[in-house]
Amino acid sequence: MAKEYTEPEIIDGLKKNDRRVCQYLFDTYYTQIVYFTYRIVEDREEAEDIVIRTFYSFWNIRDRFNSILNIKAFLYITARNNSFNFLKYRQRQRENIRDLTVQPFSEETSETERRIIQSDFMKYVYQELQNLPDKCRQIAVMTWFDGLNASEIAEQLNISVSTVTTQRARAIKYLKEILSDDNLMVLSIILTTLEYL
Repeated sequence: MAKEYTEPEIIDGLKKNDRRVCQYLFDTYYTQIVYFTYRIVEDREEAEDIVIRTFYSFWNIRDRFNSILNIKAFLYITARNNSFNFLKYRQRQRENIRDLTVQPFSEETSETERRIIQSDFMKYVYQELQNLPDKCRQIAVMTWFDGLNASEIAEQLNISVSTVTTQRARAIKYLKEILSDDNLMVLSIILTTLEYL
């Protein structure tokens, strides 16, 4: 059974950089803050990432707290602010992608124009991939930007092909969610540019 900490022990432990105290707080509040965050962003994985970043911010200023109440307030307020920032960012990205597709491909579109549009779109995709966890992002980049297949990626990273496939599917799911409200032309460009979609 995990050790229960009193409030004085928690505050003292934080000032002494005791990671066991931080782990105790993480175990105590993680689930409820993820639920709180999920109610705002409506995305389970993003909610979990936001809460992880929230606890990271907390650890960086751990010695400033003098009560459990202050700690809880910081965790909830930071998670809330990060959630709103994420929603604003996602909205900006959706507006950006709509701007990229105002002029759809046509028979009159030159090859150079096609490449410019695809290049702009791939830049957007690359920026979006930065929001993924490290391994997932690395596999996505190796797939769509380095042109490697699952076997080649598995060999280079010393992981199984099924792991590559799973992580790539996660990246695809994320991109489709980001683009879900955009028009069919956006999806058409995605399908043309990223064959694994």
